[in-house]
Amino acid sequence: MSKTHHVTKTHNEPVLRILVVEDNADLREVLVEALSSDGYVVWGLDSAEAFAETASSFVFDLLIVDLNLPGENGLSFTQRMREQYPDVGVIMVTARNLSADKTAGYDCGADIYMTKPVSLQEMKAAIRSLSKRLLANAAQATVTLDRPTGCLLGLSGEVVRLSATEISILSALAFAPENKLEAWQIMEAIKRDPQEYSKSALEIVLVRLRKRMREAGLPETSLRSVRGWGYQLNHPLRLR
Repeated sequence: MSKTHHVTKTHNEPVLRILVVEDNADLREVLVEALSSDGYVVWGLDSAEAFAETASSFVFDLLIVDLNLPGENGLSFTQRMREQYPDVGVIMVTARNLSADKTAGYDCGADIYMTKPVSLQEMKAAIRSLSKRLLANAAQATVTLDRPTGCLLGLSGEVVRLSATEISILSALAFAPENKLEAWQIMEAIKRDPQEYSKSALEIVLVRLRKRMREAGLPETSLRSVRGWGYQLNHPLRLR
């Protein structure tokens, strides 16, 4: 599976961070290079699966996504990203031009739906139309799970250090559908054998994690138990 990963130079002023998910390598390369030359920070990936593998590498404000992706399609991917990152902008780019297709795109979370072929000028205009709102959202205080440093960056500037186990649990929940996992899935995420590792031992770990989350300014309900099933993350996290 190939992927392209470009990052432009950054500036002192806020810069829009754009993720392009497009399986056509030539089109992806053109978009990444053109938007990078305009001063944006841009990454290019060829599939939803590539995002799952490399998500720790970047934080993004705007998603530009093709609908006809290999593996998970663009509609499903967009819906998942919209649930996980509710404040990001989404531009869908596709050859599908029927009214039903556009309706499905907007229902899955698109801000702008564009039909191919799309000129660079039209794409840049669409980005500019979203940029003011997106940069304002990016400037607001958020909770960030900073995996390279092992810290949870809180709502008011708190820096809460997490264990490797706590980072693995939050990451797994953040990327799970509906941010929800069964107990055995969490055990697997932290490399514990569900046949040997008890639910009571897992609950002790989660009690400590809830305490760390409260220290970062999150409410107690941000990580809740789903009776008879597992656990759910109820607060969006920015991951990097």
